[in-house]
Amino acid sequence: MWNHLYSCNPKIQAFAVIENKAVIWQTENWNLVKSVDHLLEAVFLSSDTIELSKVRYKVTKATGDTLIASSPDGNGHILMVRTKKGIWLVAWATSDSIPDLTLIDLRYAAAKMA
Repeated sequence: MWNHLYSCNPKIQAFAVIENKAVIWQTENWNLVKSVDHLLEAVFLSSDTIELSKVRYKVTKATGDTLIASSPDGNGHILMVRTKKGIWLVAWATSDSIPDLTLIDLRYAAAKMA
């Protein structure tokens, strides 16, 4: 799935899969193991910000099944989508990506997992 996502949208530079509050897979350039609770809280508790790897992201969209958070300092975007099975796909995309379009790519990947 990661290879397909990256080939369709190379602005997605990091990717992880979260199941049952645990990271079950992630790209080698990203470690979300200690950040899972913060990410899920941002979705379910409507947090205004997320901090990952000492970078603060402002949450611009959180629906319960999706999340978009962008760094006001130009350090990219965090995107999340929940599959029908309750598994979360998490991506980091470059600052020049369009978050809503990147979210579409993640939703497509989530639909493939159903």
